[in-house]
Amino acid sequence: MNPVKKQGCQKENFDRRRRKYYKPGDKVWVTIHPISRNRSRKFMPKREGPYLILTLRSPVTYEIADPANPDQALGTYHLSALKDYQEPETKRNTGFVAPLRKRGCPKKKLSPGYKQRRQRNQRGSL
Repeated sequence: MNPVKKQGCQKENFDRRRRKYYKPGDKVWVTIHPISRNRSRKFMPKREGPYLILTLRSPVTYEIADPANPDQALGTYHLSALKDYQEPETKRNTGFVAPLRKRGCPKKKLSPGYKQRRQRNQRGSL
């Protein structure tokens, strides 16, 4: 393998596990840890946000705040509980959606003069 390509692959693998650093003012998602046993975890959201980064408390903890009220801190979170927030670039097209393809055999087309009768099952009852 070409040494340049190999080095590129190694860089990609390293960057996947690399620690992400945030600056004050960055927007992030906060991972929720569902503790409540009353509700199903399946239907609970995985993340909340976006929230603003206020300050770096230590190399791995950040203080966050709600964007509506950036003066009041919500709490301190570990780096592993934060994920980048990216602004949506385009709006979704909510126009016409094509119907799904129907499966199975198509229904029989009956001639105009045909009268439909009730079918009997194998035992002879209706």
